[in-house]
Amino acid sequence: MGHSWDEGYRTETDYCCYYFNELNPVQLNFLLLAKGILPPTIKNACELGFGQGLSINFHAATSKVNWYGTDFMPTQVNFAQELANYAQNTNVHLFDDSFAEFAQREDLPQFDYIALHGIWSWISDENRKIIVDFVRRKLNVGGMLYISYNTFPGHNKTNPLRELLRLHAANCSAPNLPLNKKVDNALNFAEQVFKISTIHCKDNPNVLAKLHSLKGLDHNYLFHEYCNDNWCPMFFSDMAKWLEPAKLSFACSATAFEHLDKINFSQEQNELLASVNNPIMQETLKDYIYNQQFRRDIWIKGPVTLTPTQRQEALKELSCILVSPKDEINGKVQCLLGDADFSDIYAAILHVLGDSKPHSLAKVFEVTQHAGFVFNHTITALMSLYAKKHLLITREADEEIMQHSKMMNEKLLAQATTNIRISSLTSPFIGGAMNFNTIQFMLLYASKQLEGPVSYKKLVDFVWNLMATKGHKIVFEGKCLETDEENIAAIKDEALKFLKQLSMYHTLKFI
Repeated sequence: MGHSWDEGYRTETDYCCYYFNELNPVQLNFLLLAKGILPPTIKNACELGFGQGLSINFHAATSKVNWYGTDFMPTQVNFAQELANYAQNTNVHLFDDSFAEFAQREDLPQFDYIALHGIWSWISDENRKIIVDFVRRKLNVGGMLYISYNTFPGHNKTNPLRELLRLHAANCSAPNLPLNKKVDNALNFAEQVFKISTIHCKDNPNVLAKLHSLKGLDHNYLFHEYCNDNWCPMFFSDMAKWLEPAKLSFACSATAFEHLDKINFSQEQNELLASVNNPIMQETLKDYIYNQQFRRDIWIKGPVTLTPTQRQEALKELSCILVSPKDEINGKVQCLLGDADFSDIYAAILHVLGDSKPHSLAKVFEVTQHAGFVFNHTITALMSLYAKKHLLITREADEEIMQHSKMMNEKLLAQATTNIRISSLTSPFIGGAMNFNTIQFMLLYASKQLEGPVSYKKLVDFVWNLMATKGHKIVFEGKCLETDEENIAAIKDEALKFLKQLSMYHTLKFI
């Protein structure tokens, strides 16, 4: 029996348009160096299953790295190619090959970085083998792999709900039924089933809460996440076995929050972790403590471990910028044990970064040391700011990169007059992009269109007139704001925050 071209992956709809900063190699340098691991120098990079192509295009537009990638959905590749045309990128190469076809191409270079996000758990074992062999052959020694996947033990009780949704979408909906209807019908059916499945719900008391939490999520995401034929969460130890033939070693998590062991875990938990010398066992133990559902991991082929002095000097070479208003940053950091208080060290750090311009970490370390804080305490505080999305790593960019990024942003901002599908903008200095909500995006567009000094009133009037003309309404926390008063109030609130950030937006060349 032959296989269809989609190989069990649901292709009725395109994947969501969202940028994931975790794939950004410039930002990953900070996480690797914080762990004392030397990041690779990246000349050629590859993204497998790039979806709508946001990350591969944004990373190509903001660097001189040659990017290659494939996604087997032609509509997504076509969309990604249109994005590439926005920036007139010549360093991005997009294909609609299957993984098997792409792996056999003879026109691919050796790679310093390979990334796949939201792919591994939703493909067949056959495709997983192809990917591992591709990484084994095509990733340079010293190169890194980013891979994300659903994991246990957090997904221990998801399978029954997921299978019910998948079966209903596949078998109980008319083929031509709109996707949102298929998803809603499957969710409603599952709710009916669990209402009468008293024994199952007694043994799985969180299943209804999980089901209700899905109802507010994007329909495209739910369809791809829960309705594919293939879905295989795995333990970290299973992932390690899969990647063993590719000669990869685990480096660190790409999720900054998971670098904060000292404040996330109790003394007893940290002592138990310290007593375990095996890295696979350590990561598995962390997954049990977190009840981990989704991992974002960095693996390296032949990692170089830095000495403490080398680590410190390498971190000093980095620079960073504050991307949240200084007066809105709370010194309390929410962690697994409650709130950790970083108020004192934040005050020292914000003394340097408070002008929303890039500064070297060397300068930050100098100021915090003078205030009495040791080097590792400063790294932890910076990591917590990064994890809370208050801070980003920056680097230098030449005129060519800035021009490509500018062309990309001009095309993206033009959506504000039609239909905003992508609400992300690139920055040559962060090597990638930032996501914005709809109002922020329209305020950014407004600031480009307004003549003379940008004022609060001008911004609010411009955005409200644009929305009123197009008949748009704001969706806030999943609820559509129906009245003019509600919409104008939301715009005013965002405009006040926007003006605090305007200098930073200009500095990073979003506008």
